[in-house]
Amino acid sequence: MSLTAWKGLALYLGVFLPFVYLAYFIVPKRWRWIILLGASYAFFWNSSKILVIYLIAATLVTWISGLLIERAKNSIQKPEGRKETRDERKQRRTITQKRMRLVCTIGILILLGILVVLKYGAFIQSIFIDLLNADAKILPAAVALPLGISFYTMSAVGYVIDVYRGKYAACHNLGTIALFLSFFPTLTEGPIGRFDELAPQLRAGEIARRERLVYGLQLIVWGMIKKIVVADRIAPLVGMIFTNHTSYKGVMVIIAAALYTLQLYADFSGVVDIARGSSELCGVTLAQNFRQPFFSKSVNEFWRRWHMTLGGWLRDYVFYPVSLSGATRALSTWARKHLKGNAIRIVPTLLPLLAVWSATGIWHGAAWKYLAYGLYYFALVVVGMVLEPLFAAFFEHAGIKRDGLLNQGIAMMRTIALVIIGMMLFRADTLTDFVQMFKSLFAGAGTEPLVDNLWLSFRVSGADLIIALIGGAVMLAVDIAHECDIALRPLLLRHGTALRWAVGIALVAFVLTFGAYGPGYDAIPSIYANF
Repeated sequence: MSLTAWKGLALYLGVFLPFVYLAYFIVPKRWRWIILLGASYAFFWNSSKILVIYLIAATLVTWISGLLIERAKNSIQKPEGRKETRDERKQRRTITQKRMRLVCTIGILILLGILVVLKYGAFIQSIFIDLLNADAKILPAAVALPLGISFYTMSAVGYVIDVYRGKYAACHNLGTIALFLSFFPTLTEGPIGRFDELAPQLRAGEIARRERLVYGLQLIVWGMIKKIVVADRIAPLVGMIFTNHTSYKGVMVIIAAALYTLQLYADFSGVVDIARGSSELCGVTLAQNFRQPFFSKSVNEFWRRWHMTLGGWLRDYVFYPVSLSGATRALSTWARKHLKGNAIRIVPTLLPLLAVWSATGIWHGAAWKYLAYGLYYFALVVVGMVLEPLFAAFFEHAGIKRDGLLNQGIAMMRTIALVIIGMMLFRADTLTDFVQMFKSLFAGAGTEPLVDNLWLSFRVSGADLIIALIGGAVMLAVDIAHECDIALRPLLLRHGTALRWAVGIALVAFVLTFGAYGPGYDAIPSIYANF
């Protein structure tokens, strides 16, 4: 089962989740983690069938790598009966470090190798075929991907690196590793878990008490509003314009890109909310993945608020290691000798930033447009760093407060515009299509199809668009409240049971009444489930 269609969502919420919660509640506390493990593998099997072998392989590699790193760390003991000399200590640490690094490297290469072959193999093959002008093909053009392979692979790699760094000891229980990588709420679209945060909760066997249970259900309903009321009602209009993009120009392309940005936010954050709510029912709190991203005042800030667990993972396991690498240190030394001013600070960051943004793009898919998507943000970040001193001087000279309301609003709108352009690239079928659409932005007003025959042309009713926009306005209102540090859930809890029930029933009724499901609606896959 997956959350790629409303029927799957109905089965998940109406059958699977209640059954799991009931079984979890009934069994003794120390065995509850086994219920979660069985449910997770059943969830995975229903979606990916025999491809579960890849999840099992990743689990075994992760578990064994941790144990071997621990063994390598303790492979050379201190001499008994006498004090260890400084040279002996240095030699022991050097040897153990090399052994640990070797095991860590092999484990990571195997984990990433599985991901690369399955997800990127055909793409890499096509590159070599084009370069060599050859016809031979080893891999099929499309390979079926296991559910959540990008998500659980990143969690696995993070675990291996953390054990190598000594952040925590290796886990000796294979079942704990298996549950950590396969926990069913996180398989579809994350969030990406960290072992030290997630594993203790998974093994604790805690039951969600009333307040936590209510919170979990609220998250699920809120996620459903985002997914099937907002995102799925926008999808037909967005799909029509992007599929037939050569027929539209100007404002129509802007509308499509803006609506897709709303669709992706509602879809992705909605499914993650459903996942977080499902997890809360089992007494497990997942990491927050979004924090009002469209209130960001820079591209950097946007990515600190959007897909936060991906950004945190790339920071810890890509940015920091590359920043400390010999190549970056050499670049920093060169910059201090040959450059002046702001360039001394900027140049050494180019390599780690390039690595992070390239990885961000490639993580999303095997296509040139995804790499271009990452490099687009790399360019924006670098340009922002270069221009920052000029902006600072301008504001100081003009006597404008950078934290003033007007300037903050302008920065916010500028960031949204840049993000919408990035989303246009993300949604376009190919890099060529994006270039054509971007050029069409300046080709004229292009409002005729919208004015003359919107509903017929786009196969979407006026009611669909109005309902989606109302849902989007509700999302905006909630984000505004959170941005102003207004905690809605505690506020609701303080106003008595009657009001809580009234709000809950109203939200469920809103989903049932205005959700895009049933006859006349096509199943809309969850966008990030493909990654």
